[in-house]
Amino acid sequence: MEESIPSGFTQQAARVFSQQLANPDPKTAASLTQEMEQARLESYRQDTHERRTFARYIFWMVALWLLGIFAVVVCRGVKALNFELSDTVMVALITTTTINVAAFFLAVTKYLFPSKPEPANGV
Repeated sequence: MEESIPSGFTQQAARVFSQQLANPDPKTAASLTQEMEQARLESYRQDTHERRTFARYIFWMVALWLLGIFAVVVCRGVKALNFELSDTVMVALITTTTINVAAFFLAVTKYLFPSKPEPANGV
C-alpha cells in the first residue's frame, strides 16, 4: 500500500517555509547573535592566552640563547679552558645572534599586536 503526499500539502509547506525565511523568529535570531558573540569572545580569550604562552616561550628561548653567546664571549675573553675562536668566527657569531634576536622581537611583536584594518568611515 503506497501513500502519496497530497499536492496541496507540498505547496502549503513551501509557502510556510518561504514565510519563515522571510520573517525569522526574533528570539531565535537574538539567540544566534548572542551565541556568535559569545563564541567570538571565547576565541579572543583563547588567542590572548596562546599569545602570552608563546611570547613567554620565545622570551626564554632568546634569553637562554643570549646567555650561551655571552658565555662563549666571556670564555674567549678570559681564555678559560683553553677556549679559542678566531675573530672572524666571533664576528659571525655576534652578528647572527643580533639578527636572530631582532627577528624574534619583530615576529613576536607582530604576532602579539597584529595590525587592525582601518575603519571604513575614517574614525
